[in-house]
Amino acid sequence: MTIINYLMINGINKQTLMQFVFIAFIIIILYFFSIRPQRKKYNDQKSFLEKLKPGMNIVTVGGIHGTILSVDDKTITIELNGRGTNMVIEKNAISVESSNRLQNTK
Repeated sequence: MTIINYLMINGINKQTLMQFVFIAFIIIILYFFSIRPQRKKYNDQKSFLEKLKPGMNIVTVGGIHGTILSVDDKTITIELNGRGTNMVIEKNAISVESSNRLQNTK
């Protein structure tokens, strides 16, 4: 006896079974195209922020370019134009994609 025959005997018809299969398929697709990439991006950003060290060139989400002078728990101090202009910003304000592109072009 197959699984489909067993379910049909117990009151579940083929159409109901196909609806459950379709809903499960949609959930799997949602996971692979939405949840998984977001989780990967979050983990990449988290590891990037943990690896920040003085001397690195970064770009903020507002487009400000600078060189890291010091790193604290939640903030970093950057030098803006090489003439002593310093700015304290939150770590979360660093654009990971732009900073990686900046590191790869030098």
